[in-house]
Amino acid sequence: MIRSFFSALIAAMTLKLLNPFGNGKIAMFQVSYDRDWHWFEMAGFLLCGLFGGFFGAIFSKLNIRWQHVRKTTWLGRHPVAEVVVIMVITVLVSYWNPFARMGLTEFVMNLFAECTSTNDNEGLCATTISAIYPRLNLLAATLVIKVILIIFTFGLRIPAGIFLPSLAVGAIFGRMVGLGMQYLTMRFPDLELFARCGSEMAAEGECVIPGVYAMVGAAASLAGVTRTTVSLVVIMFELTGALTYLLPIMLAVMVSKWTSDAMHPHGIYDLIIDLNGYPYLDQRPENINPPTISDVTESVATINVNARNTVTDLRDKLAIVEAAGYLEDGGLPILNEEDSLVGFIACHELQHALDRVSRRLMKSSLTAGTSAKKDEAEAGQRCHFKRSWGVMETEAVEADAEETDEVEVVADFSPYVDQGPITVNENANMELVMELFTKLGLCYVCVTNYAGKYIGVIHKKRLLTFLKQTE
Repeated sequence: MIRSFFSALIAAMTLKLLNPFGNGKIAMFQVSYDRDWHWFEMAGFLLCGLFGGFFGAIFSKLNIRWQHVRKTTWLGRHPVAEVVVIMVITVLVSYWNPFARMGLTEFVMNLFAECTSTNDNEGLCATTISAIYPRLNLLAATLVIKVILIIFTFGLRIPAGIFLPSLAVGAIFGRMVGLGMQYLTMRFPDLELFARCGSEMAAEGECVIPGVYAMVGAAASLAGVTRTTVSLVVIMFELTGALTYLLPIMLAVMVSKWTSDAMHPHGIYDLIIDLNGYPYLDQRPENINPPTISDVTESVATINVNARNTVTDLRDKLAIVEAAGYLEDGGLPILNEEDSLVGFIACHELQHALDRVSRRLMKSSLTAGTSAKKDEAEAGQRCHFKRSWGVMETEAVEADAEETDEVEVVADFSPYVDQGPITVNENANMELVMELFTKLGLCYVCVTNYAGKYIGVIHKKRLLTFLKQTE
């Protein structure tokens, strides 16, 4: 812990010295508000949370549909042309709006900032009721532009992400809510609800800080898109340094998370993982039918440890695994003469071992001056796992030695074998298999019966397909 603290201390000092943001602050959007929030403002914070969840769900649905279109049309084959088209459209729709024309970082900083007598934050501040309307109109237009553009731009072949655009969308809506609350306090100062604002209105002319709503809205929007909660609250605190407003941020983030989950169960990152076909296994519901694992168990090619396995035979079995789509993360179970599971060799390990044997055969052929073909040499080369199971292999090795009179030509693959593969019983519950895959990060699990006889293999890809079918 002391090492982590010391490292963080040095990092903060270095950041302060380098001053990457040009404002002398170590947080990108560091703000300082001179007033605390009031309880009647909770309604505005809840509204920001609802919008964040709604935006996150709608964005996830529409963006993933557009990414499907991108992958199946000419846009996927011409990514540079798509970037140019989006860039031209962005310039045309944004240039006339002073807020949309600003850079996102500068714009978000101005949205978060508190209004002062010497700084109107690029025209975002309103000191009178009549000044609120034009700013609301501009912000509403900017919000529409940003929402539409973010749907089409996320996923472009450019170095960009979703973090800052989501913050900007939420901050714009939050600033609009803040201006609305400012209008209510200025328009109806005598309401009992705003009784606490009397002294502040008399001293400073305003009771609420619109920038606070922008900060809360930004957190809610990012929570709706990414479906993060605790870590996001910490990130927002680190970005802004606004510890006083931690409770409104927490409230808005939770409301946003509940709203987005109710409208769409998956966040944008989960949808992209699914779109690209990555074998990522997330936490799933506890009750999965059927309760046994027989429906997801597959029969794959196996290696009999006592058989006369040649390089050609093993390459043929690798081809079968490749045809099934498990070459990258699959393997071959190794059985004895009683069909009991005694080991497992991964495909990439077996491929590496076979390639080494092939190179050795070619080298020996060149050294001896023979002209044996590669296929013929591999067909006659025996492969064993003699060191793994000792006595079981003794007879097979001795037989090969008698035939060839050269024990050293016998290829021993035992160093590449996993002699303790993870196994489950064929009657085990599916939840157990889920725990093994999610917590141990496995790519496959071997299945045996009560007597230890080999039944089959469950691959993570097959399990993912099964889970999608049961959703």
